[in-house]
Amino acid sequence: GDDDKRFIDRIIKPRLEDMEFCVNEPYVYAEEKPEDVEDCYRNFKKFCKVYFLADFNNSPCITARKERLHEKFRVDFEDMIIVKPEIEAWYLAGVTDSIIRDSNIPKSIRKRFKKLGLPNNCENVTKEEFNEFIPNGIGRSAFMNLILERYDLRVAISKNKSLNRFVTKVLKLKI
Repeated sequence: GDDDKRFIDRIIKPRLEDMEFCVNEPYVYAEEKPEDVEDCYRNFKKFCKVYFLADFNNSPCITARKERLHEKFRVDFEDMIIVKPEIEAWYLAGVTDSIIRDSNIPKSIRKRFKKLGLPNNCENVTKEEFNEFIPNGIGRSAFMNLILERYDLRVAISKNKSLNRFVTKVLKLKI
């Protein structure tokens, strides 16, 4: 969805461009018909490496999630990246303690992070848990953009294994 696209555009895409990759716009498939997604995937695959990002979505395991995606969209297993459990976990993983001390951050956000505390492990952070960090009066997109402006990828990959696997596979970085 849009949150996934925002993350890729702001955090991943610039790093790929720095590595002199030709990067296409992320294709948001959430509302598309399966046959349209499959056609788009196959067309892209003719010309470039494709990564297919999908949330874990309470699947029993990564393999089961990949099998379901393969059945629905005919995506090759090696092209799939499963976000565990949801993209919101990747956002929260990149937040550091400095957000609490940054006077340029709205006070309501600093107070919310101070109250809830930053998780050391974001492997199981759900959308609902992420939403608890958003104070009243701040829009979800604005909140996510604020996180991405101060995002620390090195910290994030230490807090979320699925992000670590993605970064290692796509950007060839290791922590």
